[in-house]
Parts: sequence; structure tokens; C-alpha cells
Amino acid sequence: MNLQGYPPLRTPRPLHLYSRVVTVADCFDAMTTQRVYSESAKPRDKALSYMLSQSDKLFDTAILKVFVNLIGVYPIGTLLLLDTGQMAVVLSTPPESIDPRRPRIKLITDTTGIEFDGPTVDLMDGGTDAPPPYRISATVDPATVNIDTGRYFL
Repeated sequence: MNLQGYPPLRTPRPLHLYSRVVTVADCFDAMTTQRVYSESAKPRDKALSYMLSQSDKLFDTAILKVFVNLIGVYPIGTLLLLDTGQMAVVLSTPPESIDPRRPRIKLITDTTGIEFDGPTVDLMDGGTDAPPPYRISATVDPATVNIDTGRYFL
């Protein structure tokens, strides 16, 4: 969006819609795919968080929002590690959500890692001005902790 890409432009001009779409998709793909020139691929939530922080500087805000809504920062069924040490599974991210990084979750472990049938929590409760009741520390591969997230949707 800031026209600082490669190759440098001799004369600034408005970016075509397709160029703005490709910029978002290409950056996401480059950040989330293992490449020879990078140490490791970023998890999709970290890549999208970075991209959202650069909205309107590097990316077209409207196109990025549509992209995030399409693929989701935390798709339904994603296993999350929270700042409390608890784990939760993503139940939904309402399409009208102001911040897609704050989904509706179900707590599934206590702070010691023991599974339990916890409450459903909307991380957007209180709006964008209020801190969320829990913060997401990381996404977790369910196979590494032997948790079947699918059973929370039956």
C-alpha cells in the first residue's frame, strides 16, 4: 500500500485491485510456509496478527479484513494454550467480530492440564476497550497433547 515494493516505481500510481489482493495472499503464504530462506514457518495466528498490525501501511485494510474473515485467525476446532496455562478449543469467531483474534472458546483443561467440561467464554466480552478474560499464548497441535478437539462439537 505504501508503494515501497519491488521493483521501485518510477512514477507512483494507484495499485490495481488484483495487486492488493495478491499482496495479502502472497505475504500470508510466505510467512506460513517453510522456505529455504527462512528458519521456520510462522503459525497462521502469528502471521495474521502481524499482518493486521500492518493494515493500511502494507495492506489494503478492507481486503485484509475479508481475507482474515475467510480463513480465520483461529479456525473452529483450533486448540489454544491460554495465559493461565489452561487449554481451550475455538468454538466460533462471529463474522461481525471487531477483533478476529478474540474468538469464542470453551475451556477444556484446568491450570494443571486435567481435562474438564469448562465454560464457554467469549473473548470479546466487554468490547475492544476491556481486556479479554483470557489471553491466547499459543496454538497447540492436538496430536502432541493427545486431545481430540472434535468431541467438543458432538
